[in-house]
Amino acid sequence: MITDGPIVGSAFKSVLSQSYTDTSFLLYIEKRRNLHPNPFLNRLKMISVARNEVRKMVLATDCEFVWWVDSDTTPKENALELLMKSGKDVTCGWYLGADGSGSWTCGWIKHGLVSYPNDVHEGLLSVDFCGLGCSLMSRKSLEDIEFDCPETYDFSQDGDKLLTSDATFWTKKANSLGYGVYMHGGVVCDHKTR
Repeated sequence: MITDGPIVGSAFKSVLSQSYTDTSFLLYIEKRRNLHPNPFLNRLKMISVARNEVRKMVLATDCEFVWWVDSDTTPKENALELLMKSGKDVTCGWYLGADGSGSWTCGWIKHGLVSYPNDVHEGLLSVDFCGLGCSLMSRKSLEDIEFDCPETYDFSQDGDKLLTSDATFWTKKANSLGYGVYMHGGVVCDHKTR
């Protein structure tokens, strides 16, 4: 769990009360930094720096998987158990974006255009990108991919410019290296809206 501010109490409780118990817990608090003059880009770049710091800590251990839970995302108490049973290198939980738009934080990119699913799909769904607010990654995928937030853009189906986030960058890279990125239909999380 990475944060630069308050943690939603339900998120913290959920992580500590998971039915899958063969775990260790790490809370990483990132101090605010000035990495970019644009506040939105600065926040995304801070997240990338924090994820890379945690990545280094994790790779110094013998863990096989890492479960990332954002401080504003509340998974159900069986989320980790279901993600572990997926048998995939990268499996993520569903949650709606914090912007209140009603869009899921996953989808597909074709010819530079982004599309989103209308609803949660049962089972495992292959996606081109997703948010990392509730994501399980294999050690191998973390060894191969660092986090970054390049200032690049894709476009929505309506032609709106969409900035590549650290999550979009990482999951697109995971797909390009053959790991595959999957959404688990049994893992639907609450997500605090701004």
